[in-house]
Amino acid sequence: PRSTLFPYTTLFRSFLSLFLSFTSAVLVLSSRDLARRASIVFWEGYLRFGAGILLLTLGLKISGNIAIALAMIDILWGLLYQVGLCRVLNKSYSDLLVDR
Repeated sequence: PRSTLFPYTTLFRSFLSLFLSFTSAVLVLSSRDLARRASIVFWEGYLRFGAGILLLTLGLKISGNIAIALAMIDILWGLLYQVGLCRVLNKSYSDLLVDR
């Protein structure tokens, strides 16, 4: 069933696919020199939080339990990006937030 909150149009699917491809490419390129590009990956964590919240609010009405599982995975990825970078690079949260 179609929802008016989450339109499944060709344009929307194309935009979503391009956005996800772009963020994937950014993560791959950033991983080549993580010490210098850590703040990019750190901010990607916020995108993951946003995706998780979006899935919890809109996706729950559309796909139910699958949306909850995907949302939790996105939120966990966001936590992993942010907490993991702080520990691996031995930098503070604020250092990564402002790219110091």
